[in-house]
Amino acid sequence: MMRADVQVAILAAVREIQASRRAARQVPDHALVIGDGILDRMSEMYGRDVFYEALMTMVEDGTIEAGPTIRDTYLREVITHKDLSI
Repeated sequence: MMRADVQVAILAAVREIQASRRAARQVPDHALVIGDGILDRMSEMYGRDVFYEALMTMVEDGTIEAGPTIRDTYLREVITHKDLSI
């Protein structure tokens, strides 16, 4: 149950950062684990191990895309055709 709470918090943080960057027309619009403070916020609330475990589950499930940058790790919400209302 705790992992689901962490996943909701991670997704909310990524969405908030991406929305802010898109509104500012900033490219790329992805969230940064360290640079945007996601790691600090989630570690304070849930612990670092729980954060990384939840994040890896989300990457494996395809909810979040993650990858390396030069000094950080980027996170981006994955949008599927099911999420689009056409």
